[in-house]
Amino acid sequence: MARASDYFLRPCRLNPITPARSASWGRLTASNNLVQLMLVKVQVIAEREHSYQGKRGAVKQTILACLDITPGHPFINTFDYPLTEEERPKWRGTLAGKIITLALHDAKPDFGGRLRFKGAIIDTPKTS
Repeated sequence: MARASDYFLRPCRLNPITPARSASWGRLTASNNLVQLMLVKVQVIAEREHSYQGKRGAVKQTILACLDITPGHPFINTFDYPLTEEERPKWRGTLAGKIITLALHDAKPDFGGRLRFKGAIIDTPKTS
């Protein structure tokens, strides 16, 4: 499992600007080497496989449908988080219904205007 300290680029400083969402932010620029980052606690409400034909052939992704449960001002709508190639073997099929912490750094609209975030899984429930 990735830790927040593993995720930051080196050297890393957090920008003192914090948005109304009460999340942690930074900014990536050539001059200060900061990474844009938003830590969000979410509940995974569904997990699905998505496949499509890309420029370099068939692509299979595991998509998590997430509901933001961050105290304060959470997102109203659910959003999608595709598992990375490193996360997929470890977490596929195990996170539905669980509460996890994500470090998000990129948001793009997907089909139908649904938000799709990129980032890393920082914290997951302990398995015993």
